This record gives sequence, structure tokens and C-alpha cells, in this order.
Amino acid sequence: MKFIRFSLAKEDIVRNGTMEEDKIYEFTGDLFINRQSTGNVYEREKVQLKAPIVPNHIIGIGKNFAPQGTEKPPVPEMPILFFKPLKDYNWPQQQGYGYG
Repeated sequence: MKFIRFSLAKEDIVRNGTMEEDKIYEFTGDLFINRQSTGNVYEREKVQLKAPIVPNHIIGIGKNFAPQGTEKPPVPEMPILFFKPLKDYNWPQQQGYGYG
């Protein structure tokens, strides 16, 4: 069983559900508590999977990266932190976002 977010064809409403093999079982409520089955069951090919979560913001931690085969720069004493606005994130559109 996998927890998923999905929408139906030509619909903007994002729903929550569980996926077992090729069936999607819709539920309402919070993912962790008060989850209630709606009784709706959908075939996998009839829904569009969405990103599993929607973050509030993205904070990256990096060090000086160098491509493979080149000399690596020294590790900085303090980590490099950066903020990535959500508008810069490439949200999945048609792909199954790792669910196959």
C-alpha cells in the first residue's frame, strides 16, 4: 500500500488515497489521523498522480560541487544554505512521479 495524491481526468481537485496494485482507494481527512474511506475506488490509468507532498518551502544545503573527473574544491567550514522558491520547482505533470 502506498499513500498518494491524485486527481481525476479534467479535474483540478487533488484527492488523497492509497494505491494497491492498480487500484486507488480514496480517503478524506489527514494522512496520519482521522482518515476516513470515501468508498470510491478508481483504476490507476483513470487518475493522474500528483507529488506526494506539497512543501511550504525548500531549503538546500550544499558544498562547492564539481563535476565528476575534476578536482574537488575544499569543503567549506560552514555549510552553504540556500532557499529555493516553490515557483522554481519543476512539478511533475504527466509522469507517475516514481510510482510506475
